[in-house]
Amino acid sequence: MGAAPEWDLVICDEAHRMAASYFGGEVKETQRYKLGKLLGTRTRNLLLMSATPHNGKEADFQLFMGLLDADRFEGRFREGVHKADVSDMLRRLIKEELYRMDGTPLFPERRAYTAGYALSPEEVDLYQAVTTYVRDEMNRADRTGDGNRRTSVGFAVQILQRRLASSPAAIHRSLERRRKRLEERLREERLLRDGGSRLAHSPAFPSYDPDELDEAPGEEQEAAEEQILDSATAAQTLAELQAEIAILKDLEARALRLKLSEMA
Repeated sequence: MGAAPEWDLVICDEAHRMAASYFGGEVKETQRYKLGKLLGTRTRNLLLMSATPHNGKEADFQLFMGLLDADRFEGRFREGVHKADVSDMLRRLIKEELYRMDGTPLFPERRAYTAGYALSPEEVDLYQAVTTYVRDEMNRADRTGDGNRRTSVGFAVQILQRRLASSPAAIHRSLERRRKRLEERLREERLLRDGGSRLAHSPAFPSYDPDELDEAPGEEQEAAEEQILDSATAAQTLAELQAEIAILKDLEARALRLKLSEMA
């Protein structure tokens, strides 16, 4: 007979992070999913809460529900055969159905609208220049045929676009950091050259989970983003790296002018 549960109730918010999925004929469990399985053995009652819709894959959904009732969802999923009723385990509430104790709606009515604003000529110039850089870098990353490189470069340029939308100071700081990091790599590459034109080595692109990154504390998220932004480049030769640095210098100068004009 197993040990008695340690808790009467465990509540897990953002429970959609406790994910597992079938890949290559095997179940791939995240660390959060493993934690959910462990908690299920240590508590009499487990409540999983989330406001994020599931990905829609029945097999993954049943793995998730197995955290609540492992016996009911035991065995390998088979489409159209292995499907269990979850009506007694699942409760869905929408904001319109939530009320305070006095009967008034908990959430105010949501009204979405688009607020327009005009960019200055300097802002338009910087926006178009950064957008062109982002597009060209993504196209170059596509041509490498390296999926990991493409993902990292894609995420890096997305960060630049977000910083561009944030403020001139934010995009200037990011462009400056990226330029300095690539210049440092250029110096390293020149020391390592063996006579060839291709870069001597490629940095190890940091692995990341975009969902987990979104949930990370502000300082951790910024540190991870800077690491990706600093290391990810589609350049494969010294000439390409030098050309990218020249583009970054130009973008950095434009961002600095806009930053100074707003401070004046």
